Parts: sequence; structure tokens; C-alpha cells
Amino acid sequence: MKILIFVLGAIMLFSCSSPNLIKKYSASKEPSPPGTVQIAENLYFDGSEISNISYLEYLYWLARIYGNESEKYNSMLPDTLVWLDSISTWEHFTDIYLRHPAYHDYPSVGTSFEQAEAYSKWRSNVVFQNLLIKEKKIPAIFDVKDSFFTVEKYFKGQYYGIKPDLNQPYPSYYLPDSTTFYKVAIFAEKYNRAKNRFRSKKYVKSSPLLNFICEKYYYNRAPIPVFPSRNSKIIANLKGNIREMTNVKGQVYGGCYLDNSDAVYDRILYDQKTPNSYTGFRNACKFVKWEE
Repeated sequence: MKILIFVLGAIMLFSCSSPNLIKKYSASKEPSPPGTVQIAENLYFDGSEISNISYLEYLYWLARIYGNESEKYNSMLPDTLVWLDSISTWEHFTDIYLRHPAYHDYPSVGTSFEQAEAYSKWRSNVVFQNLLIKEKKIPAIFDVKDSFFTVEKYFKGQYYGIKPDLNQPYPSYYLPDSTTFYKVAIFAEKYNRAKNRFRSKKYVKSSPLLNFICEKYYYNRAPIPVFPSRNSKIIANLKGNIREMTNVKGQVYGGCYLDNSDAVYDRILYDQKTPNSYTGFRNACKFVKWEE
């Protein structure tokens, strides 16, 4: 089962890079980092929320490096008891929502701000490692405790004594700030208006994959899967499904499946009751140069 989770997670993380959006809204022809679409020059944003299978890949890596009894591993486990504070019929989610294959593509919830930040840093390390391996700048070495790859180790020459390319930019994934969320919302609205100009307004408002608009015609009192279809280039569920963490602890963006359908989804909220069953996260990403 662990091997299956690792393989599925790796496919999600490395192989599902979203293609660039239409040229009208794309600032560059460079490929987007895995899982993202390009919003502006050197600004990329996840096409969907971080899913259970993506977070399980992180947990699998921690268990393999530190052991599943370690403090490192246990400190990163999401709080599955958050479902007890939600609708009573969801109590069974405490046992199945995170790990059952049926929910692999559902948004990861029950995570704390600190866990989301740790995941983002780990994702930067893994994606950059994969990039360097593809460019044959480092060998493909199976990570083990005390000698696993990190951005810092590479640029300080501490990764198996390999001389780093200090001019090599690396993808830095991070929790977006409120300004980025609003910028992405404007971008998504422009793109989807162009994409759906021949479709009815009701369709655009009702589709769960286009719910950057208030879901007045779409009613679903539970999370929905996070990944849009393979051929889709949109940013899904930005103002609905679950609330999403910003880079400020306690500050979240958007509405969630528990909100009234007439609620204003495009907003910043302050919610100190985290972790919970209706808040998750996604990453923004930039290519940056190493600085000591």
C-alpha cells in the first residue's frame, strides 16, 4: 500500500504539470512548475487545492526518512478528528477521508498553518531535486536519513560534495498572500470568460470546476474532488469548496462548502479555529536565485 501511495503521489507531483494558458494571458513560453499554471511573469499558481494523495506522499517520505513513530512524522499528521465538529453524518470521515483511495483526489483538510508551510518547503526541495536530475546536474540517489536532498544543502555544496550551479534558479513553493489570491481571481475570471463566452451564464456559475463565481446554482454540502479534467487549463475551486490558507496564520481566502450559496466568496477571512474540516491550502510558486 505504501508503494502504491508513493507511486501515485509521484505521478501527481512530477507528471501532472499544467500546460501554459492561452497566449493572451501567458507572460512566458517557459513551462510551468509541476501542478501550476502561469499567472504573470515568474508567478505560478496551483490549478487546484492540495489533495489527500499529495499530502500522503509527503507523509510517506517522512515515514521513510524518519520512521512512522518519529516526532517528525507524527507532528505532520493532519487532525482527522476535525470531522467530529462538522455535520454529524460525516463522523465516519475520521477513519477514511485522509487515507481511503476513494478520497485521494479530495482536498487535504485538518492541516495546520505550520504543516502547510512545512509541506510547501518539502515540495520545493523535491521538485528542484527532480529538475536537477532531469538536467543531469545531480545523480538520482534514493533519499536516506541525514543525506536527503534540500535546496540549502545543494547550494552550500553539502549534497554528496556536488559543486552547485549558483546561477540555477529553483522553484520556490509557498503559501500565497492575500494580494496574490485577488490577482489570481482576476486572472481566472478573464480566462474563463474567454473560454466560456459561448456558454450560458448559468453553466459558468454552476460548474464546480469554474466556481470562482459565487455558486448560486451549485449546492453541495461536502467537499468535491480537487482536480479538473486533464484537458482543462483553469484554476479550479478558487472561491469555493474549501477555504484556503494565506501566508498569514489565521487568515484565509474564499468560501467553503458550509457557507450559504449566496455568500460572498471572493474575500479574506480571519478564522482562528484551525485545523478544521473546511480549510486547506494550495501553493503559489516563483523561480528564485539562491541567497545565503
